[in-house]
Amino acid sequence: MIEKHFGAEFPMLYQFTVVNFVILPKLITIFLALLEDGIQVLVYAGEEDLICNWLGNSRWVHAMEWSGQKEFGAASTVPFFVDGAAAGTLKSHGPLAFLKVNEAGHMIPMDQPKAALQMLTNWMQGKLTPKKSGANVSPK
Repeated sequence: MIEKHFGAEFPMLYQFTVVNFVILPKLITIFLALLEDGIQVLVYAGEEDLICNWLGNSRWVHAMEWSGQKEFGAASTVPFFVDGAAAGTLKSHGPLAFLKVNEAGHMIPMDQPKAALQMLTNWMQGKLTPKKSGANVSPK
């Protein structure tokens, strides 16, 4: 009955429940362990993603309780550049980086392939985290 009212089938509601109440808490536990071990963690979202919206992702990233939570919260948000143009916004501290990609939905590599490649390349090269001077890197 409720499925028809909201226009969704039960399997879809079940998957939503499993992801949000079973899988996500376990993933956050894993993320916390990685962060505390100094292993780089990148969380990214498309600004137009209706499935995993960027604001919800930003909120759970900011709410994670880890040793760098306060400093991450106080870190500046800077533009993320691809080919000289702003392609998103980046916030990072220590091993944690959060990137919102402009004009992208759930499938960022399909919507913004250059930004996706630049994001992963920079992350793998350690360029999405602060330099030793403490200044955030804004890739150009």
